[in-house]
Amino acid sequence: MSERARLVILGSTVTALGVLRSAHDLGLRPVLVDNARGAAADSRYGQKVLRPGAAPEAMLEELMSLGRNDQAALIADSDAWLRFIQAHRPGLEEAFTDILHPGNATLSLCLDKEAFGEWCAQRGFLSPRTYFLKDDGSLAQKPEFPVLIRPRTTRHGVSGPVPKAVEVRNEGELEHWLQVFRESQAIPAVSQSLLRPGIRQYSVCLARNRQGEMVSFVAEKLRPIAEQCATGSYVVLSPRAEVEAVGRKVAEQLDYYGIAEVEVLHDDATGESFVIEVNARPWAQYPLAHKSGHDFLTFLVRPADYDATRERKTGFRWLSLESDLYAVFSRSIGLYPAGRIGVVEFMRSVLSANCFGLFAWSDPWPFARSSVRFLTEYGRSRRRVREP
Repeated sequence: MSERARLVILGSTVTALGVLRSAHDLGLRPVLVDNARGAAADSRYGQKVLRPGAAPEAMLEELMSLGRNDQAALIADSDAWLRFIQAHRPGLEEAFTDILHPGNATLSLCLDKEAFGEWCAQRGFLSPRTYFLKDDGSLAQKPEFPVLIRPRTTRHGVSGPVPKAVEVRNEGELEHWLQVFRESQAIPAVSQSLLRPGIRQYSVCLARNRQGEMVSFVAEKLRPIAEQCATGSYVVLSPRAEVEAVGRKVAEQLDYYGIAEVEVLHDDATGESFVIEVNARPWAQYPLAHKSGHDFLTFLVRPADYDATRERKTGFRWLSLESDLYAVFSRSIGLYPAGRIGVVEFMRSVLSANCFGLFAWSDPWPFARSSVRFLTEYGRSRRRVREP
C-alpha cells in the first residue's frame, strides 16, 4: 500500500472513534462511513461520509466508490456491519485492497454464540455448556441452574427488553425470559452460568496476519463486575500468560485474520480458563492497543513499517465515565448501593484512568458533545420525576 494508505471505517460508534484516532496517529488516511451519526462523527480527524437512514444498497455504492478510487483497507466497528460485509463480500473484495476481517465462514461462527459454543467443545476448549432449544422454543434438556441467557446474535443498537445477558436461577425466571425473547423476536442462547466467586473477566486482544503471525495482549474488565452482564466501563491492562495462550490458540484454530477480542472467564480457584466468545472486529476499549504500543493497524495494513522490537507498555486503564457512573451508582444494579464499592475507591480508580473511550485533549468534541447530551437527558429525567 501507499505511504498514506486509506482506511475506511464502517460505522461511527465509540469503537470506530478509537480506530479513527489510532489510524490518524499512525499516518493512515481514515474515512468514516455510516448511515447513522455516532460519537466518532464528532471527531476532528478523518473524512466523514455520513448518509443518515441510507439503505444498504446506497451504502454499498458509497463504499465501492471509496475503495476503487485508491488502495484502501476496510474495517467494521460492529457485528451489524460485519453482517453487511458478509452479504456483500464479493463486490467489496473487488473494490478494496484488503478487508481486515476473517472470511465469511469464520465470521458466521463468531457471530453465532450457540454455534461458537459447539465449536469450542469440538476443539477441546473449556466453554460454558450449551442448552439447545426445541422447535417450540423450550429447552431440549433440563438445565442445571443457574444458567445464562443471551441473544444468539448480538443486538448492538437495538433497544427493547432483551438484555445483553441475564442470569436465571429457577424455572420461573427461565420461562419469563424465554417469553421476553419470543415477544421481541430474538433467538436466545442458553448456557451454563459461570458467574461465581473468584471468576475474572479477561479479553485477549489480538491481530493476526495471513501468515499466521500474531500480536496480542490481555486486558481485565474490572467494572461492571461479571454478575452485571454488561459491556466494560473500566478495563485495565493485565498481563496473564495462561489466559493469553488460550486466546491465541483460539485464533490459530480459527485460522483467524484481522483484529479480534477473545473473551475469557478465568477461575482463580481452579485455574480454568473458559472461552466465551470472539468479537471478530475492534472493540470499545481498542485505544488500549494503540496506547500500549500494540499497533494492530500498522501490523496489518503497513507490515513493512511494523516494529516488532518496539516496547510494549503496561499500566493503562481505560474508562468510559458515563457507563461507569451507571455501573457504580445505578439504584437498580449499582455497585455502590449494593455496598460493593466505596466512593473513595471509585474516585481513586477514576483519577488513575489514563485511556478513554471519548475523551482526548487533542480531539475534544466527541467527549464534549456527549457530555452535553448526557447532562441534558439527566436534567429531563429529573424534571419528569418531579412532575406530579
